[in-house]
Amino acid sequence: MTNIIILNKLHLKMSEQAKRKFNLFLIHKLLTEEKTLKERVFIISIISFFFFTFIGIIINLIISLPIWVIAFFIFAFFFQIPIIWFGVYKKKIRTASFLFLITLYSTATVAWFGNGGSNSANAFFFMIILFLSVLVIDSHKLIVTLINISLVSCLYMTHYLIPEMIVDYKNEEEKLFDLIASYISIAVYLVLILDLLLRSYLREHRIASEQNFKLQELNEKLLHDKELFEKMAITDPLTSLYNRGKIIELMEAEMARYERKKTSFSVILGDVDHFKQINDTYGHIAGDMVLQSVAYILQSSLRKYDSVGRYGGEEFLVILPGTNIDEARDVAERIRKEIENMDCIFPPNTIKTTISLGVANITENENLKELLSRVDEYLYIAKNEGRNRVITL
Repeated sequence: MTNIIILNKLHLKMSEQAKRKFNLFLIHKLLTEEKTLKERVFIISIISFFFFTFIGIIINLIISLPIWVIAFFIFAFFFQIPIIWFGVYKKKIRTASFLFLITLYSTATVAWFGNGGSNSANAFFFMIILFLSVLVIDSHKLIVTLINISLVSCLYMTHYLIPEMIVDYKNEEEKLFDLIASYISIAVYLVLILDLLLRSYLREHRIASEQNFKLQELNEKLLHDKELFEKMAITDPLTSLYNRGKIIELMEAEMARYERKKTSFSVILGDVDHFKQINDTYGHIAGDMVLQSVAYILQSSLRKYDSVGRYGGEEFLVILPGTNIDEARDVAERIRKEIENMDCIFPPNTIKTTISLGVANITENENLKELLSRVDEYLYIAKNEGRNRVITL
């Protein structure tokens, strides 16, 4: 059994090695998405030329072209093997592309003189070579284009001025056969390149869409985190009310509006009665629950444009825009009664508590510090007079 397992592993290892060697001739293995577009164009071009050169050798033998033309095609065929190895496996795409383009121009020039000149499809091959040159060369594209145009122009002039240098077709059948084979080769290559470009475009479009989606998700997350951090910066973590800094900021804004428009506003400062005793008797967790319950009542007792924040340990500050002193006193009294009737369940105990509140309305020529000092004084009076009451002017 052990021998069988070892033999199977050896067979798999040999099969993988054979497959890696054979991958040289498998275009779909070489044209992986990990390669750049330039690398894929180079690979599909040189493999196409490799097979087209082989077919060209056969066609040249059939139509009996001069031996020097056939010999050059054979040389070009075998010369592509080291170029493929050098470009695909050594990743020297720039050098391999340069050698490949020299081979293409040389082969096309030889084919021009040895296979019909301007009567053949060789001019189209030069157009294909120019197209390929622009794709794979990073720089000097204009120079390469001018060289290509100049070379083709010289070849046409040579055929026109010195026609005896061109080996022409023996008959129309030979010309037709060669043209059909040439056009089929060009069409196959163009289909492969266009398919490659289309796949590359779709792949880049897919990658761009995925990146845009990820970027959108990241932006949404950053926006959410920003909103969360902004909320955390102005929120008291225990009661979820505004913290001291934010409620003072809102007071300053309301004061500035009053100075501009003389719109009246009132403030309520409340302090939970006997809060230290609650902490000492039931513990700090129970004390936190009491503060959360008081905060809930405060928030639910106000209008949507009123503001409330935790001013200190067990102190809460309420801002009532557009409210006179009588209206503010009514709000404070309603809050006091609801807290007095509140049952804070802390098993096995039910905690009862009350709140003392001072109420003040902004007066002319009074600044923010003076207003806060006055409402704090009213709260102090409420505490001294027995707690669980509302004190104003």
